[in-house]
Amino acid sequence: MKNAKGIAKYIGRYVFRPAIAESRIESYDGEVVRFWYESHEDGKRIEEVLPVLEFIGKLVRHIPDKQFKMVRYYGVYSRNRKAKAKKVMSVW
Repeated sequence: MKNAKGIAKYIGRYVFRPAIAESRIESYDGEVVRFWYESHEDGKRIEEVLPVLEFIGKLVRHIPDKQFKMVRYYGVYSRNRKAKAKKVMSVW
């Protein structure tokens, strides 16, 4: 597990919308990971310290199945909307 921090950074950069931002990971000492998140109930900052394997286990749960279709652009962000927005902006 010497390179676990490097692996976590790599996964965080290339997975579509990572489960946890790299900036929320406060420390890693080879055995435990210290991170924080905001509670959905009251918006308070919660700090946790987990063993590395437990942290990775929680992170891996967010990786979608191989056949899972991820919707990247929907609604306002859809490609169709972008084309229409460009057309409207060209009129201005």
